[in-house]
Amino acid sequence: MQEAAIGFIVISQTPRPKLTNELMQVCAPVRQIVQIGTLDGLSPAEIAALSPKDDKDTLFTTLPDGSDIKVSKQETYRLVHRCLDKLHERSVSAALLCCSSRFPDFESKVRLLQPSRVLSGLVQAVLPKGRLGLLLPLPEQIESITGKWRRDDIEVVGEAVAPGSSPENITAAASALAQRMPDLILMDCMAYTAAERTLVRSVYSGPILTAMSASGRVLDELAS
Repeated sequence: MQEAAIGFIVISQTPRPKLTNELMQVCAPVRQIVQIGTLDGLSPAEIAALSPKDDKDTLFTTLPDGSDIKVSKQETYRLVHRCLDKLHERSVSAALLCCSSRFPDFESKVRLLQPSRVLSGLVQAVLPKGRLGLLLPLPEQIESITGKWRRDDIEVVGEAVAPGSSPENITAAASALAQRMPDLILMDCMAYTAAERTLVRSVYSGPILTAMSASGRVLDELAS
């Protein structure tokens, strides 16, 4: 019996084979992935109109041509609903949102896994108190996202480096974060890769969580 297909919603345009390959490293190899993008079918002018209103409304993403852009989180919420409707039409029952930002609930017949909620539960489970280190894509995200993670008995420190940056830049950001002596590092963007995690490991010996790996494993369990 063939495994049920799982959905993969990217905050960008498809195809995004690099992201799919990262997901397949942690999901059952026989799974079929139905990939859909919030920006699919939109013209450059329509994408430009989705610019964020301020830092708190900012999401980082990469287009298939490799260019990095910023889009509105508020507009993305609306576009994800459209993606869920299309996945339901294709008989997909469970999907992963390829974004670690925190969103309100989505009304859909498709079971949607939000990485922010997976990561929140994991961090609370493994770090009840201490210092959390965050790797984030954009400098302007540091203030708002560290505030999201801060809680009683948890200090949060952050460094910015975009996924896909040179190994030297990834290592430099990770080294700067490691020097602040976090008890746990969270690579808080779905676009960070296993190879980039290895670079972080080269300068930091403590526990590391990556958004894609953690969320992909939970999705695989839900879809089984």
